[in-house]
Amino acid sequence: ELATAGSSNGEFAIPVSGDWRTEKLVLDAAAIASGSVGILFRNTNDFGNNIFLDNIAITAVYKRDLELVSVQEPGRFVCTPTVTPSVTVRNRGTDTVKAFTLIYRVNNGSTVTFPVTGVSLANGAETTISLPAISNLTAGTYALQVNTTGLITAKGTGDSNLSNDTLRLNFAVPGTTTAPLTETFASPVFPPADWSVLNRDAATTWQYHNGGNGNTGAALINTYRYTTLGEIDDLVSPALNIGTADSVKLTFDLAAALYSQPGSTTPVDTL
Repeated sequence: ELATAGSSNGEFAIPVSGDWRTEKLVLDAAAIASGSVGILFRNTNDFGNNIFLDNIAITAVYKRDLELVSVQEPGRFVCTPTVTPSVTVRNRGTDTVKAFTLIYRVNNGSTVTFPVTGVSLANGAETTISLPAISNLTAGTYALQVNTTGLITAKGTGDSNLSNDTLRLNFAVPGTTTAPLTETFASPVFPPADWSVLNRDAATTWQYHNGGNGNTGAALINTYRYTTLGEIDDLVSPALNIGTADSVKLTFDLAAALYSQPGSTTPVDTL
């Protein structure tokens, strides 16, 4: 039962996609009674052929575990004063989910509690829930935080894994203006009026730089000293009323340098 690619007296050297099999094992409670586990793969050599292992994954499983997967709405930019948040949840537990409560707030505002009943989510099942609308949004940057609580399953209550019960999303409501728009970052006040900065990790992000292309200022993101890879930072313009124009032309001045030499396999920043 070990072989995934039949048998051969030639060396099994290069597995192709059809030669792999995914094995799934569940360790019972007795095996993890100490609260920790280690996995050992022991090969005993005899008259066989090559054995390959890949994509090893060890995941804790709980009877009651509801995960907040993603925020569907709002997106990163909202061009209306009202938005209806929606989130996707997944049952990662082995018990069927029957009810739960979602709690959310924007910035440091008051919390909104939204009970969810009448559901039946088996292990691995997902559902998307629409929450009460947020209204009267003005231009600026907002932080949305959503939590799950009050989990009820077919066999018990309470979430056994709290590490996946919270999601946070930064989004911007741009200001509005009429085209044409020119921004030279002449003022050190940053971001400029009606512009927004989305800084997901609350670390290095877009900032004012004293010196531009023939003028007094520019926008800078200091990726040379930004040690967290893969982070996204957005500089968002106002929403422009262009009237009956046939098209829109965008120009901007750019100055940037690589850390590594051209042709290197080291990943580089993108804009």
